[in-house]
Amino acid sequence: DEPAVRRLCDGGDTRGCAALGVLLHRRGRDAEAEAPARDGCDAGEPTACVCLGIVVYALGRGAEAEAPWRKACDAGDPIGCRNLGVLLHGHARATDAEAPARFACEAGDAPGCSTLGAVLASLGDDPGAETALRRGCEGGDAAGCRNLATLLGDLGRPDESRLARQRACELGQFDDCPAGGGIR
Repeated sequence: DEPAVRRLCDGGDTRGCAALGVLLHRRGRDAEAEAPARDGCDAGEPTACVCLGIVVYALGRGAEAEAPWRKACDAGDPIGCRNLGVLLHGHARATDAEAPARFACEAGDAPGCSTLGAVLASLGDDPGAETALRRGCEGGDAAGCRNLATLLGDLGRPDESRLARQRACELGQFDDCPAGGGIR
């Protein structure tokens, strides 16, 4: 509950600040979430750093998200690493994005594997991209399945592409799925 975590944060509990930032963000109160997330992140709480990155990104200050996500990643937080990889890849810094995305994937973060696959594909490593995207898809990340389907199609493997597309549909992410999750 908000008053309880606010008291923890006000008392200097870094996890309380992280929890307050996450709670406020989930309630759509990003402007209010920034201060407690920043307090927690400044004190070294990785979850607060992940939250701070999300909040500043949501507030339209995406460039400011790199520092807190890097801090979370450096502390070993796979979500911070995944988010950092996505941000760097989105800014045409695929080479820089590979290490954090790889860390997230190796830590078992399925969306992190999908991010790694996208990064490797942009670097021209189709076999590595396929492996990472397959791992993301098998882990339940619909974007990984969608991207795997595209890659397999580009590689001239339509039957495998169709299976990956079907999985993406089952996970609810593929735009050309009819009602019921099948492939058109």
